[in-house]
Amino acid sequence: MLKDPTLASLIKERSVSDKVLSPTEEAFHSWFLTNSNFVQGRKEQLCMSDMDGFAANQNNAQGISPEEIARDKNFLKKLRNQDGQKDKIERAEIFEAIVEHFAENADWFGGYVIKTLEYDDRINSVDFVIEWEGEKEGETTRLGIDVTVSAEDRMQAEIEKILDNIDEGHLSSVKYFRSEADKDRVTGDNRKFRLSNIPRVIIHLRKEKLNALCGIALKIINKQPGAKREIEKADVVLQFLSEAKNQLDRQFEYLEETKSKKYIKLYGLLKKRILSARDRIDKVLEEKIS
Repeated sequence: MLKDPTLASLIKERSVSDKVLSPTEEAFHSWFLTNSNFVQGRKEQLCMSDMDGFAANQNNAQGISPEEIARDKNFLKKLRNQDGQKDKIERAEIFEAIVEHFAENADWFGGYVIKTLEYDDRINSVDFVIEWEGEKEGETTRLGIDVTVSAEDRMQAEIEKILDNIDEGHLSSVKYFRSEADKDRVTGDNRKFRLSNIPRVIIHLRKEKLNALCGIALKIINKQPGAKREIEKADVVLQFLSEAKNQLDRQFEYLEETKSKKYIKLYGLLKKRILSARDRIDKVLEEKIS
């Protein structure tokens, strides 16, 4: 299936089997494993060469030193080999692939959908960053998203971790971030920099819903009429938006509760960013319902 022997070896070494996939899930899984964009991106990820583009240089003053990148690669390599740190199970990978390849074009979230690097997926539990452009420069709103097909108790555990972070006075981070909304003034290239204190939500997909999404995705791949409209109107989209809004509402409520008990140095910033992301999600949700 995979023509690149290096990638085939790496994937075989790191693969984790899930329960038997349905024929529809298997068909989609086979498609993206041979999709040229996925194959190249996966090779760069597994070889960790995708981190090299963040090195500080004359065109990227906000970049990361080569020495720090090397340390992060060594840490990531060690982390990969620890118990419970193999690659994602197949259904989790399928869900991420659907979000990465179709969510932005289908306008699920009303903004850019940016896949993070493996470092931030593993270390910061951020699979994607949603970016919404502001009317003025510097007004970009961002929201981290962790997508999962795991049991709901795992989702609740992650939500509790987010509240624990707020209790400690901070939100989430993305160390290796590639912006779609912000461009370098000189080169016009997408800016690469660290993100700190962005709100994060968990989006959960039940396994029975994944099969339906795979079916729609395959229709788009096969250019069937009406398929793009079908994925834009998929019922899970309202679920994702509602989940995100509810979690952001809870995060704001918890921030206010925590504020009454202790001094939070970054209270104003955390409040602004949580509410900005909540308002963006709420606007998209209202548009899709109307």
